[in-house]
Amino acid sequence: MSSIRTEGFQPVLLPSRADSTRVTPQPAESVPEAPKKPSPKPPAQWNILMYLAGDNSLEQALVQNVIDLEKVGSTKAMNVIAQLDRGPHPSQKSGAWANAKRFYVTKDDDDQNINSPVIKEMGNLNMSDPKVLTNFIVESAKDYPSIRTMLVIGDHGDGFKGAAADDSTGGWMTTPQIKEAIAEAEKITGKKIDIVGFDACLMASSEVAYELKDNAKIMIASEESEGAYGWSYNEIFGERVFRAIRKLVTHKLDATPGDLAQMVVSTGEQNQKDIPTLSAVDLSKMGQVGEALSGLGEAILALEDKAPVKSAFQKSNGFGGWMGGDYLDLYDVADALSKSEAVKSDAVKQAAEKVKESLKQAVFAEEHSTKYPQAHGLTAYAPTYLSSYSDDFKQYQDLAIAKDTKWDETLKAVAEAKGAPGEHGSSPGSGSSPLYPHDDFQSPFGPFGMFPWRDGLPLPY
Repeated sequence: MSSIRTEGFQPVLLPSRADSTRVTPQPAESVPEAPKKPSPKPPAQWNILMYLAGDNSLEQALVQNVIDLEKVGSTKAMNVIAQLDRGPHPSQKSGAWANAKRFYVTKDDDDQNINSPVIKEMGNLNMSDPKVLTNFIVESAKDYPSIRTMLVIGDHGDGFKGAAADDSTGGWMTTPQIKEAIAEAEKITGKKIDIVGFDACLMASSEVAYELKDNAKIMIASEESEGAYGWSYNEIFGERVFRAIRKLVTHKLDATPGDLAQMVVSTGEQNQKDIPTLSAVDLSKMGQVGEALSGLGEAILALEDKAPVKSAFQKSNGFGGWMGGDYLDLYDVADALSKSEAVKSDAVKQAAEKVKESLKQAVFAEEHSTKYPQAHGLTAYAPTYLSSYSDDFKQYQDLAIAKDTKWDETLKAVAEAKGAPGEHGSSPGSGSSPLYPHDDFQSPFGPFGMFPWRDGLPLPY
């Protein structure tokens, strides 16, 4: 379709035939054009959103995480945005500035200080408030458009109980609240989070994955406790890895969430000193896991004698050490039930096999150190002491998996079952793992140092 340009001239009335005066068009006054709007910046392939709740004992470690991120920085294809809360009483690290700031992470070689430009001064922020997490996701999506988004929550974690502690307020973000925050962000932006990662302990939980199944595509987390400095960002998003991403962009238009998740897990395998277990879960498969788990629960509930089930639980690989050890590798639990000579029910054995098959579909990338031969990527809460279950019963019932399946009723029935109480074993593969699974595991406070506390109990890392 063509158009006629008329800029620079005004229309002139032609004379009638009776008018002998010759009239010629005259140039119009020069009219300045309206300033052109700048072309919108093309979206990056990825936004990496780092939500670092450091108003607690992990403040120094999370500051160091941002410094490590600066060794890589953002690129045209990848925006790295970090929101870090240090609380009102920070350490002396990196200038001892207080409260929360949001950074656009840029590359530099200073290994002592955060030098990235500040996007926003946040003040004394409660990072355990789900509305704060929603705001971070929404504003980052608005200010830095991207095709894909990976959200990483970095702080203390405690399996199905949630993650992100705020000492100033005494706050703690529960798993349903994490879901609430991400769901609200999706409602506002119209975009689902591609990957949600937990740089926090014990979060590779079937309960957490089930909770988030409708609000993110992939989850990356660790079954076991992490070392203080968490994911090796400089390795995950270093030059070697980004070269691989660039190759993917060239040949496949963009790096898919699955590509990036597999890369994160394989890089974790090179850092087992801090991360002894790491897995990536296809959240679209968690509905099938929930159905299989519900079927197993119903089969167990039908048993008159549940003591053999309790015994199988106690022999399964657990995580969290002396802090409880009630997070058991779900595949290992199902495997123990399917192979147990003491469990006579074919229904239980068949249901256990279905759980194993569903987990094979859901967990598509997984790594573990040699200390964890029976780690398969997802835990399930399975206490064998009634007192332990009673303490957590109310909070567990708030979970989607408890509302949708029979697993919560099953846990109560197994915990109440008669039989030898039985302690978990002291080594991985025979009950619960130790808190520090091997000699070079890096605790934030040394091998036997002080631990952070919440509600009168020690927090995992």
